Amino acid sequence: MCEPIVDLPDDPAPEAIPLATARGFTRAAWQNEGHSLEQLAVYAAASGSEFDAVEVAALLVISPRAAQHRLDLAVTLSTRLPRTLAAIKAGRLDPYRASKIADATLPLSLEAAAVVEEEILDRVEEMPAVKLCRALRRIVARVNADALQALHEKRVAQRRVDMYPTEDG
Repeated sequence: MCEPIVDLPDDPAPEAIPLATARGFTRAAWQNEGHSLEQLAVYAAASGSEFDAVEVAALLVISPRAAQHRLDLAVTLSTRLPRTLAAIKAGRLDPYRASKIADATLPLSLEAAAVVEEEILDRVEEMPAVKLCRALRRIVARVNADALQALHEKRVAQRRVDMYPTEDG
């Protein structure tokens, strides 16, 4: 079992200890997830196979689509957003909010993505995902308005509806 990262005041209330410990275990899980993402990026770079997502899906017992998303996030973080990956590995940022940073910076150049990353990482630690997305839109719009329009067009193109038959027909 991993050790929790617990930050307690000098004289904590008894009911604060379990909550702080729970948060500590969550932050430790983020650290582990950061190392996992880093290793997935190494695997993707070394393999380069069209079946990487299938391999990861089988290994992690997730769908191929979810595996492809994890691989894409891992590669994006390791190649374009190294400070964001470092924040996950330090237990300061969860992978979900990191994916929001990755999504927002995807249409940007490496230089513009670095500017956005630097500006947002200083205040992201206690920021909920909704506020993070709003802040990212403002920063991206300021850094590169064309990228914001490209992201909108990409998201429109990726929209889809999936239908699957069920046992009842």
